[in-house]
Amino acid sequence: MKKIFQFLIAILSILSIHSCKDQVVKTKPDSQGALYEMFVVCSQPKWESGLGDTLKLILGAPIAMLNQTEPHFDLLRINPVAYTNLVPRHRNQLIVNTGDKYTKPSMSVQYNVYAEPQIIVSVSAANESSLASYLWENRKQLLHVFMMAERDRAIETNERHYVSQLHKEIQAKFDFSMKIPQGFDIRKEADGFMWITNEYPLSSLGIIIYEYPYTGIDVFKLNNIVDKRNKFTTLIPGQNDGTHMTTADIEPDIKYQKINNRAWAEVRGFWEVTKDFMGGPFVSYSTIDKQNQRVVCIDCYVYSPDKGKRNFMRQLENLIYTVKFPDTTKKQATSADSTKAE
Repeated sequence: MKKIFQFLIAILSILSIHSCKDQVVKTKPDSQGALYEMFVVCSQPKWESGLGDTLKLILGAPIAMLNQTEPHFDLLRINPVAYTNLVPRHRNQLIVNTGDKYTKPSMSVQYNVYAEPQIIVSVSAANESSLASYLWENRKQLLHVFMMAERDRAIETNERHYVSQLHKEIQAKFDFSMKIPQGFDIRKEADGFMWITNEYPLSSLGIIIYEYPYTGIDVFKLNNIVDKRNKFTTLIPGQNDGTHMTTADIEPDIKYQKINNRAWAEVRGFWEVTKDFMGGPFVSYSTIDKQNQRVVCIDCYVYSPDKGKRNFMRQLENLIYTVKFPDTTKKQATSADSTKAE
């Protein structure tokens, strides 16, 4: 009896340890601020100078392939002397420093200093003109670090809060996993096709998943990707009989990139409904599943007339980072085994 009691105590201790590890213990208060909103901490004269104009050009630049003009970030300037208890807890901050003590232009990044999740970027130089030049030269890095901070927050949220039933149905139908947040439901299914939406009173977010045979590298040319897209979007009806979604005549943008060690073709453009005035932006991601000799496409679109689409589109774009194929898991396991062997 004593041995059984000791065994139970040991098991409970182990479970307690694992439980503590699984729980995310936050040591700082929740950060504040809206998605893609940024506080720029600098004086009014700096904000109205060439330095301020440079920051606005970099961080407030319009996003390509949206129906209306929307900036990468909504910028809010705050005076350094007004940097109170509220501002330090903001999710995105850019602190601008100039003075003789800054002998060389620099940029530093800190995370979760006053709140979680949070990013604070400090940029410094001896004077405004040298800092403006430095920031323009490093504009891609400056924008990238803030964009990745927002993206990583979204990924973490999707990993924790997703529709488990939808996750299972995608995996069963397409043999890969994808974590889609609450609010989305399957609208329609067909052979090699699934249409998922999140309906708001005045907006609609859609995810279209489809697959087709891989016949050679030419399938990833822009015109072939669009042709396949138009074939599957005929399954998405418009409001009126005999209408359906299609790709607008404006030529989409295409680029090839790696996401989570998998090659994807990313296409951004506009969709519309035949014989109707409905439309909006879309982004599609296509990849090869070599094991099954197929192309898998995840296509995301937004319908939100007369309203902002940036945050909706980015919410959908970030879902691609939750996609996992079986071969990815096998590669990771093989890599871990080889490391152990060494």
